[in-house]
Amino acid sequence: METRAENKQSESASNIEQTPFRLVVIYDSEEAKSEAASASDFILRELGEEILVEKTFWNVRSLGILDVQDRAINHAADADVILLALSVPEAPEELKIWAESWLKLRSSAEGLLAVIPTGSKEVNSSDLVEYFYETAVSANMDFICRNKQNRLV
Repeated sequence: METRAENKQSESASNIEQTPFRLVVIYDSEEAKSEAASASDFILRELGEEILVEKTFWNVRSLGILDVQDRAINHAADADVILLALSVPEAPEELKIWAESWLKLRSSAEGLLAVIPTGSKEVNSSDLVEYFYETAVSANMDFICRNKQNRLV
């Protein structure tokens, strides 16, 4: 009987190893995409090379296309980390629709929602940050916000 238990543990361990770490990135400009790429590279380095990763990047503009939006919603609903790099002071409507949609589909799994405001210093992104903080709380996810002066990378 001990042998069977050991085999089941081995099977369970291999199933866990095959489940990818899912990282979803949303950006709205080339600068934001660059910031998001740097942050996602940092996250992946911290995970290590032995972790299987599924990383998807989506431009906010593409979320207005129904087929793309559906795929982005499904990816976010299962994501371990959702990283938003945005230059706007408030979430655009297509981004809010996307966030509300994946929030409805998300299980109670833990995760992280990270926001990187990339706009100029003059742009007040507090509404954007507050919106996604509330989204993270609703999703039972951890939340982190990073600005240019407060780099984590």
